[in-house]
Amino acid sequence: MTEYLQYFELNAAPFSLAPRTESFFASFTHERLIAAVDALVKRRDGGMCVLGDSGTGKTLLSLIVAKRQLNQGNVVCYINARECVDGGIIAAVASSLGAEFDDEQEAARMIEAACGQLALRGRRLLVVVDDADILNFGGITGLSVLAGITADDEKLVSLVLFARKSFVKKLGGKEYRALRKKLFYYYLPNLTKAESLGYLQYRIWQAKGAVMQHENIKVFDKKALAYVSKLAGGNPAFMNMLADRSMHEVFIQGRFQIVKSDIRRALKSQPLLWPFLKPRRQHMVVLALFVFMVAVNIALVYMVLSSR
Repeated sequence: MTEYLQYFELNAAPFSLAPRTESFFASFTHERLIAAVDALVKRRDGGMCVLGDSGTGKTLLSLIVAKRQLNQGNVVCYINARECVDGGIIAAVASSLGAEFDDEQEAARMIEAACGQLALRGRRLLVVVDDADILNFGGITGLSVLAGITADDEKLVSLVLFARKSFVKKLGGKEYRALRKKLFYYYLPNLTKAESLGYLQYRIWQAKGAVMQHENIKVFDKKALAYVSKLAGGNPAFMNMLADRSMHEVFIQGRFQIVKSDIRRALKSQPLLWPFLKPRRQHMVVLALFVFMVAVNIALVYMVLSSR
């Protein structure tokens, strides 16, 4: 990896899938979302649920939201739902506030008391939960408890949940009605074509440590950038995987610029990337495989008949 970075004169891997806040590219949709969270906290509303497909950058956005609210002086409890699938969210929040407790009921009371003290100082408790869609009954019940903590009819805890769209169906049960009423939904789409091109260029610029954002950096030519954007359909994770693989292909060949043909080779060499293609591209791949198999079968039949 070090040789690869030195070869392209990079300070960091530009298309790493690991969420890094310093490489965050703020699209128009992202800016609206961040503004919506700011308004949510100021208005002391119950919560919001950010819904998006895999690879749209929900985890990175959750980290950005948490960091921003910390910088604004609020108290933030960041929770990865994988650690609290069946419960433990109340305990996790209480622990982050430095509370000592014997059971979840006592933990909830401690949270309520701490939030009351924060409100007197003009501060808020924001609970950010990533991968909320994997929560089971115990975990979602914990969210309901947090959303129900109030004082003088004012909500003391703000919730921001990041989840796949399937989470809406999971919340459809009668037992989650109270939580549903306290949430509003925000859909996180893939990037537009213009945003995708800006995203790819920004990631390279940031990894290069360029002094000026408009500095002329041509790791990818224009057609290659456009092709990555088109194949990925604006999905940041797929763009990262495809662009990273393309850079490795060029590195192995001893060249410095990626062209459109390099993107094609990268895609062919990584079948694991195919499921991330836009639906119509998936159909083209399936059709190509089908035609290939039919051609092979015809050739085999011809060989058998010719041998008789």
